[in-house]
Amino acid sequence: MPLGSRLKSFLPRLLANWITLLGTIIATVSGLAILVLVLVGIATSRANPYLSLFAIILLPAILLVGLVLIPVGLWVDRRRGRLPGDAMQVAYQTVMSDRSARRRLFFVAFATVANIGIFALAGQRTISYMDSAKFCGTACHVVMQPEWDAWNRSPHSNVACVECHIGPGIAGMSQAKWNGIHQLWGVVTSRYNRPTFAGTKHLLPAKETCETCHSPTRFWPDRIKVFAHYTPDKDNTPKFNALLLRIGGLNPKSQRYEGIHSHASPDRQIQFEYFDDERTKVGKVQVFSKGQLVAEYLPKDAGQKPLGVRSMDCIDCHNRATHIFLETPAKAVDRALYAGALDPKMPFIAQLSAELLARTDQPREGAEARFRAALAAAYQQKHPEVKADPSALANAGSVLARLYLNNVYPAMNLGWNKHRSNLGHKAEGLENPGCFRCHDGEHVAALADGKKKKLSQDCDLCHTGLAFDEDPEKFDDTLSAMLPAAN
Repeated sequence: MPLGSRLKSFLPRLLANWITLLGTIIATVSGLAILVLVLVGIATSRANPYLSLFAIILLPAILLVGLVLIPVGLWVDRRRGRLPGDAMQVAYQTVMSDRSARRRLFFVAFATVANIGIFALAGQRTISYMDSAKFCGTACHVVMQPEWDAWNRSPHSNVACVECHIGPGIAGMSQAKWNGIHQLWGVVTSRYNRPTFAGTKHLLPAKETCETCHSPTRFWPDRIKVFAHYTPDKDNTPKFNALLLRIGGLNPKSQRYEGIHSHASPDRQIQFEYFDDERTKVGKVQVFSKGQLVAEYLPKDAGQKPLGVRSMDCIDCHNRATHIFLETPAKAVDRALYAGALDPKMPFIAQLSAELLARTDQPREGAEARFRAALAAAYQQKHPEVKADPSALANAGSVLARLYLNNVYPAMNLGWNKHRSNLGHKAEGLENPGCFRCHDGEHVAALADGKKKKLSQDCDLCHTGLAFDEDPEKFDDTLSAMLPAAN
C-alpha cells in the first residue's frame, strides 16, 4: 500500500478511539472557553468573582484532563494492537514525502503548542488569582464575607491577604495551599467554624508579617486619646474619658524600650502558656533577658494543662489589626454619635439605637428599611412624647443599618464581641481581659530572697488618665482640640 494511503488509514484512527476523541473534544472546547472568558473578564470592569474562578481554575483543570486523555487513548490502541508497530516510522516517511501530510502535521503541532500556551497562561493566572485578596474574600462568599468586608474598610486594605497569612518561600506557600484544600473541603461539606477565626497554630510570627512594614525599633511619642460615651437617657448625656497613651518603643535618647511597646524589645522575650485557642486565658509567664530566664510568673491555679507555649509578639495584643469588629452595640452607637453620623440632639437615640442593634438574629437583607421602621416604632412605643423629624429618623435608620451590616452576620453566627480584641483591658459587660490576661494581679513570681512579686499592674506604665466621665463641654483647651468639629 502506498505511504499516503497507509497514513490516511492511520490518521482517522486517532479519532476512532473514544478516549482520544473525548480528550480532543474536551481540550478544544475548554481551551476556547478559557479564551472567551478571559476576554470577557478583560472587557468587563467589574467581573463576577465566580467567572474568574471558573475561567482560571476550573477550566484549565478540564483542559489538562483533555490533553492527558489523548496520549492515553493512543496507548490503549497500541496495547490492543490497533496501531501497527511501525506506525510512527510510516508516518515519518509519509510526512517527509507528502506535502499534504506535512500541512496536517503542522496544524496538529500548532494546535498542541497553542494548547500548551493556553494552559501555561491559565496556570500563571491561577497562581496570581489565588494570591489575590479578591480570591481570598469572594471565592467562598458566605464563609469569608465578614473578613472581606472588614478588610476593605480597614487600615490595611492596601495589603494583600497573602502578605500576612502566608509565610515566605515555597514552604509557606505549600502549607497555605494544603490548608486551603482542607478549607475547601470544609466549605463543600459545610463543616467549618461559624464564625471563622485563625487558630494559634496558623499564626505567623510578627517578624514575617507585621515587621516587614512596621519597625519594632521605632519610637512613638505620647498620644492623647478620647473615649466617647453617651448615657442612655433623654439627652444622651456625654461622659468622656481621656487618656495619655504612652505608646513608646525604643527611646532615641535613653536607648531603652519604654511605654506600651516596651514588650517589643529584642533583648527581652516573653513566653506564656495558653489554655484556649484565642489566648484569652494565660498560664505561666516567663521573661527572658538576652536569652537568660530572669522571672517566672505563675498563675493562681497552675494545675491546668496548657494547649501550648507561645512567644509573645505584636499580634498577641494587636489581634484584630485588620479584621475589626466592634465589641458591643453601645460602643458602635457611641462612635456614631461622636463622629456625628447620629445626632446626639435626638432624644433617647443612644438608648433606642443600642437596643435595636442588640438583636443579632435579623437578616441582613433589607436592613435599612427594617431599621428605619423599627426606630420609628420604638419611639412611638417607648417615647410617644417625642416627635422626631422624619428625615432625622430616616438618616438614623440608615446609620444603624450600616453599623449592623458592618458587625453582624447571622449566617456565620457572627455578632457582637464574637471576635474579641486584646487591646486595652476588660470593660464593663465584656469578657475581654486584654492586658489583664497576664497583668491580672494573680501571676506571681518567687524571688531569690524568698519574696513574692506580682506581674505589674501599674497603670501609669502604659497611660495616664486626663479625664474620667466628664462633660466634653468642660474640657480644657488641649482636650477640646481633640474633639471633632461641630457640623
